[in-house]
Amino acid sequence: MAAEWRPPYPSSAGHGRAKASRWSWIRKAPVVSEAPGLFARDYVASHHDAFLAEVAPLVASGRLKYREDIRQGLENIPACFAEMLRGDNFGKMIVQVGADPTARGAAGAV
Repeated sequence: MAAEWRPPYPSSAGHGRAKASRWSWIRKAPVVSEAPGLFARDYVASHHDAFLAEVAPLVASGRLKYREDIRQGLENIPACFAEMLRGDNFGKMIVQVGADPTARGAAGAV
């Protein structure tokens, strides 16, 4: 028979309070809204427009370049994922499964 789970701290039973449950820590956990700026997405969201205004013209003019590690075919996804986890790729790892519609000269390019 499995032993009953007990919290790692003394029970407050008999001291005028209800016995602590195993999930009582959840009530004490900080709420995300109480910690603004804690996550990178908060920073990115607040700086996104300024970043695009500054960087987009540099990319368009060719003064700023970025690297993408592009592989072909769905069958290569497991190997590409493993490479990415090992850090064997450079830049952004992309598995291409069709023609790039944004490539210059491609049909349907903007």
